[in-house]
Parts: sequence; C-alpha cells; structure tokens
Amino acid sequence: DAGQYGDVIKFLEKQRCRQMEHDPEIWNYLGVAYTRKGDFEKALKALEKALLLDNEYTVVFRNLGSAYFSLFLKTRDPKDCQKSIQNYKKAIELQPDYASAYNRLGVAYRQAGNLDEAIYSWKKALELRPDVGYPLYNLGFAYMDKSDKNKALSYFNKYKEKYYNFLPPKERDKLNAMIQKCKEEL
Repeated sequence: DAGQYGDVIKFLEKQRCRQMEHDPEIWNYLGVAYTRKGDFEKALKALEKALLLDNEYTVVFRNLGSAYFSLFLKTRDPKDCQKSIQNYKKAIELQPDYASAYNRLGVAYRQAGNLDEAIYSWKKALELRPDVGYPLYNLGFAYMDKSDKNKALSYFNKYKEKYYNFLPPKERDKLNAMIQKCKEEL
C-alpha cells in the first residue's frame, strides 16, 4: 500500500519458504509488485502461480488483467490487450458485482477500440459503485470519442460536482479544459 514494491519483492523473494509455495495471496502480492516495477514477465509468472493454487481467486484475475494491460501499453501488442480483457471478464464472471474489474475492463475495451463495450462496462461500474469517480470521468472521454458532446459534458460535470475539490491542480485544469472543449463544440 505504501508503494514500496522493490522492498516487497526483496522480502518475498527471500522468504521462499514452504508457506509461499501454497499461499496464492503471497504470489498475488508478488505479481502486483512486479507489475508496478514494470517486470511483466515475472509478474505474469507470479500471478499464474497464484491461479494454479486457487483458480477462483477473483482478485488475481483482475490483477492479471492489469498486468497484461500494462504490458500492452508497453508493447502495443493487441494480444496482450485481449488477454487483459479475458482476465477482467473472468474476474467479473466469478464476482458479478466487482466494480473495479468493470472499470478496468472499460479501459481495456477503449484501448481495443470497442467504445460500446467500454461504455457498458463503465456504466455497470458506476451502477455498482456510484461513490467512485473514475467511471464518470471515463464515460466523459468515451462520449467525446463518440462525438456526443452533450453526454460527455454531462459526465464531466457530474465528476466535477462530486470530486473537483479532491483533485490536484493539474487534474482540475485538465477537467476544466475538457468541459470547455465540450461547450465549444456544442
């Protein structure tokens, strides 16, 4: 949680003990740490090991989706994006109310060029967790991509109404610029 992924990796790699071989949670943590450090090969191996130990561990499927998506952002290989989508969908299959997986699925769909599925995913995430702002923000951009400035403006304004005071100055400026762009193009 403190973002000290190198320390997590050192600690867990040193701990190669019997418990580690049978605990999918440890492998999940290791996979997340490697993903955050950008070592996707090791991240994927650790997360796959977690799934070998527990093939219904929902969080691992979400984290595996994130690792593949991060790898896609680096390589731009569409296969990695598709693997990301598959893993997010598996997480949702196992836990249908998993708002975070829906939000991330929307991001992957948008990158894959499937705006309709992205919009569906973000609306579902918002339905499940109306207190989380990312789906609102993402929906604003999706509707910008679809050239529906009215809907984009509506989502950006809802996001601003709820979260503006919590945003850092650069994010406020970005949001204000998007709102202005929508208004100019109406």
